[in-house]
Amino acid sequence: MMSQTIFTYLNSIMFKEHINDFDSKICNKVLLCYWLSHDKTIIELVNKLNKLLWYMDDKTVYEYFYEVIPKKRRYLRWTKALKKDKDRDIDGELEELRLKFNLSTEELNLYRS
Repeated sequence: MMSQTIFTYLNSIMFKEHINDFDSKICNKVLLCYWLSHDKTIIELVNKLNKLLWYMDDKTVYEYFYEVIPKKRRYLRWTKALKKDKDRDIDGELEELRLKFNLSTEELNLYRS
């Protein structure tokens, strides 16, 4: 038996191949909703469940998505910020703090590291 990942459960939902031995440590409801919300065609189904998410257990959420989401190949991509954007945001925030608290560049570099 091959090891299961969150992608095993996502593929199970999208291709309608039910997994009997559900493991909530691998497929928790928050992570499942996060990944499924990347698809614009099913985001409304995910949003409907978000209001009740904390009252349901992980397997129930998996079963809900398995039954409700139609069988279809989907390409869910991990969205992440570019390294340049992260550095620019951090530098901008630090510059604002430097001006607000009247810090020198040396003091700012102490906080940066």
